[in-house]
Amino acid sequence: MVGFALETENLKENALRKLQEKGMDVVLANNNSAIGSDKTTGFIIDRLGNKVELKNCNKTLLAEKLVRVIENIA
Repeated sequence: MVGFALETENLKENALRKLQEKGMDVVLANNNSAIGSDKTTGFIIDRLGNKVELKNCNKTLLAEKLVRVIENIA
C-alpha cells in the first residue's frame, strides 16, 4: 500500500506516523508548496526505513523514483 502525506509542518514525523498507523509499505511525504507546482520537495520512505530525498524534484522524475521504491520492496 502506498500513501501520501501532504503536510504543513513536522513533515518527517507526521509521515512516519502515517506509515506505521496505516500499515503502509511506502509513503510519499511533501509539503503544501507542491500543490499547483511542477516540482516538489520532500521524501519517499518505505516500511524498511529506506528514504529517498526529493529536493525541488520534477513530478515526472518523482513518479519514476516512487515506482523504483515500490519495485524494490515488492
